Amino acid sequence: MSNDCEAAEVLTRSVIDKATKRIAWLEAMPDLSISSERRAGFQAALKGTDIEPLILSGTRYERSEGASLAAQLLDKQGGADALVTASYTLLEGVFDEFLERGGLPDTMRLATFGDHRLLDFLPQPVNSALQDYDRIAELTLKCALAAMNGRYELGLQVVARHLHKR
Repeated sequence: MSNDCEAAEVLTRSVIDKATKRIAWLEAMPDLSISSERRAGFQAALKGTDIEPLILSGTRYERSEGASLAAQLLDKQGGADALVTASYTLLEGVFDEFLERGGLPDTMRLATFGDHRLLDFLPQPVNSALQDYDRIAELTLKCALAAMNGRYELGLQVVARHLHKR
């Protein structure tokens, strides 16, 4: 399991600078524990700042929902200086909506949970919170081997995400 609250805080801070006045958080299924943990991290990153948070929630973690949330951000909220999405699929929808409207603003800073190699080729940097799949596999194998040898102990393994700053 990942520490989503801490990862969201680090991810959010990665797109904040002195010029940031408004920052948007796009998520889905707000009552889901993973969504609330990530949102808490986003909010923690803004504590003690004068930055206005814009929190938009959808019903599904789907590309079309990301586009809908981006449209709401632009049409009803007036946009933001920075934008963080709780999943890569939502970010894909954000890209769709901005592309339909002429492209991303040059000054908007972006970050997302999840990653894709294509983010390396965009003209605008997108920071991402990466899962450490090697460490997850290592811990899973270790637990499985311990269980096979009668030494398994119940517990929760937390694996930190890594910030990929572009």
